[in-house]
Amino acid sequence: MQTHGSIQLVPVQGDVRVFSRLTDALHCAGSGDTVKIQPGKYVLDGPLAITQKNLSIEASEANVYPPAASADHPRPILTVEASGVKIVGLHFFGSDRKRKKDPQGELNVCVAVYEGDAHFESCSVSDWNGAGMLLTGSSCPHISNCTFHGCVAPALVLIGQVNPTVVKCLFQNNQSYDVVCKNEVRGCFESNRFLNCNRNSILGNLIFKSSYANKAEGMDKSTTVFKDNHFAASFHSAFLIQGNSTCVIQQNSIVGSQQHQIQVIQHSNPKVLSNMIIGGEAGGIFVQDNASGSFVSNTIQGNQAYGIFVMGKSQSIYLNNKVLNNRLGGVFIGDASQPTLDSNSVRNNGHHGVFISGHSAPLLQENFILENQLFGCQAEGAARPCLQLNTVAGNLKGGVCLAGSSSSSLSHNTVNIGSTQMKQPLGVLVRDRAIAALHDNKIHENVSCNVVFRDDSCGSLDKNEIWGCASGGVMIQSQAQVRMTGNLVRDNGLCNLGIMEHASIFCEKNVMQDSQDFGILVLGHSKALMRYNMISGNKKGGVHCSGKSEAYILHNRICLSRGSGILLCEKVRVLIESNLIHGNLEAGLLVKRKCHVDILSNVVETLSAPGSCAITISDLSHGRVVGNIFQVGKCNNVLPDSIHESSNAFVMPKNSINLVEQASFLCEDKDGTYLLVQGPSSTCLAVRDRGIPNCVEPDAFLKNLMTCDNEQGGTAGLCNHIRLSKNRSPFLCSKVIGLLINVFRDEIESQRASAPVRPGIHSGSKSSDQPWQPHASMLHPVI
Repeated sequence: MQTHGSIQLVPVQGDVRVFSRLTDALHCAGSGDTVKIQPGKYVLDGPLAITQKNLSIEASEANVYPPAASADHPRPILTVEASGVKIVGLHFFGSDRKRKKDPQGELNVCVAVYEGDAHFESCSVSDWNGAGMLLTGSSCPHISNCTFHGCVAPALVLIGQVNPTVVKCLFQNNQSYDVVCKNEVRGCFESNRFLNCNRNSILGNLIFKSSYANKAEGMDKSTTVFKDNHFAASFHSAFLIQGNSTCVIQQNSIVGSQQHQIQVIQHSNPKVLSNMIIGGEAGGIFVQDNASGSFVSNTIQGNQAYGIFVMGKSQSIYLNNKVLNNRLGGVFIGDASQPTLDSNSVRNNGHHGVFISGHSAPLLQENFILENQLFGCQAEGAARPCLQLNTVAGNLKGGVCLAGSSSSSLSHNTVNIGSTQMKQPLGVLVRDRAIAALHDNKIHENVSCNVVFRDDSCGSLDKNEIWGCASGGVMIQSQAQVRMTGNLVRDNGLCNLGIMEHASIFCEKNVMQDSQDFGILVLGHSKALMRYNMISGNKKGGVHCSGKSEAYILHNRICLSRGSGILLCEKVRVLIESNLIHGNLEAGLLVKRKCHVDILSNVVETLSAPGSCAITISDLSHGRVVGNIFQVGKCNNVLPDSIHESSNAFVMPKNSINLVEQASFLCEDKDGTYLLVQGPSSTCLAVRDRGIPNCVEPDAFLKNLMTCDNEQGGTAGLCNHIRLSKNRSPFLCSKVIGLLINVFRDEIESQRASAPVRPGIHSGSKSSDQPWQPHASMLHPVI
């Protein structure tokens, strides 16, 4: 039925014929003919079928409608089953009432292409109660500058091995999906616009109960390419990719979707390349189930949720993406997923840069995670992330937080304040029951602490460089247990290493230098085993133990501090053995306030400076000083102590005191309680021994020294070897020297020998006390 215009049939051969009905013109047309349709409204009295090859239909503002509403026509109003067909300028409108399905339940569509390479140009399709266009079979149509609008079912459905090219088309205000790809669809969508779709703009593997679709789920194997398209304001997602699709989404602009802008589910494996994914009301990219995919060089910005969600068991790959300014955060990784994030920039996101949870095991490498509002990277739950070669800087709450029961590996990362305007307070925080292995990282210049282990966490630090924090370099708190090996920790504020509360640490072969306070602080009820460390140049001192802490300090070099080498106070229990302690401005060893300490086989050398001394012991401390070498340098017009021991119960046999330069005389202090060995205005030794009467003569002093014992109130086994330099004072006559030699006679040594040295930490005279031993997790790598 024609309401306006006319129809001309221009045959290849013969005269032009004019028709009033489109059905009649097509029925009379042959292969290669041209049908020209004038502007107007054309209401069909039956479906149109094109089976002629190379047929052309040319129209200008010609609107084609289905038969009257009273008729039921389940078939499409136009079908194409021939090659070389070209249709230009036709506008197809579906029924204004719901059509009945045929007995097989076929999909109601307005236009269908079953075969051939039909060309649709400047056409439009609208179906108020069905789908717009169906492309199926092995057809390879070309659709350009067409409009699909107002369709209730999907606007464009692709099923089978169809291979279309869709260019510069407009999909607008459709109530269902804009495009559905099913089975082994190929083809290319390029430079199209998808606007205001009421559902997903692009859907893979939609299940129809019809003869046009495979009814089995997960059978989609589409490889369709979407390139240079613009998607805006989809009510759901711009893309929902499912089944086994391997489609390519490249250089598209995707803006303002109400749900995640790209959803990838089931077993799909798309390539998502160089897209702009901006301003979604939910997230940017959402990947779950067993889906994988490669997401490369995309800009994911300004979405209201996370820029990237990875869930399920996904093993997707993210490379060179920019994840910026997303409201909830940059990247969320959960469930049992195992994604790889490589060389991405995750910056200025509202919460965490990367949040890792569940049982996920992601690999993050060479990413820049900068200036996010919470942590740059947080892992919790039972996650097992591996972070390597990343830069984490300028995040408002901290660099990396490892929490829950997570087990994490961090290697070759840089975690610092960086050159950003935002100050990162923490470098790495390990808390709750988390386990972390940190090796070969550079963690520096964070405001509060560079590395913190707390709660019941445990882990290892190996070969890291940790420096420049205003507070602590490494802080071990609560009941955390940590192993440190081969680290360089320097130039931190409060301390390079702090162990406090009930924490435990095994610290071996580290360099702790140039702290503004102490090199190592051991506080509270903490426990520490320190051996083979270099502790140098710390401002207030090398090692400070206080509270009720316990420590082994073995085979370390502790030197060049402006305070004491080792400071012990407040009832600590410490074993100090085989250390080299030298060049400290104050005491080499300073023991006070009821400490329980064994000082065995150390070499302690003091500077020639005011206030420097080898060892000072005071305030009712207990323990033994056995087999040490104390060496003191010269300082003019000053009286520093080489050994000062007061108000204690110490056993001090077989120590060697080197009085360099001119050792001059022996005398007793003013109250008769201490014995002093003093050099020329430079050094002195004071040992408590109440059983020795007051005396000033050298021979009387030495006789009493050799005869005193515990019953007389003295300390047992007081057999100290005093070495004198060649330039000794004439005051020390040969008799005095001979008496000094007699100190080491066999019979005197056997009477004064102390009990065998127990390789543990002593508490007073209770030999039954068991020394603390480090936990196995502190001696061996955690991961």
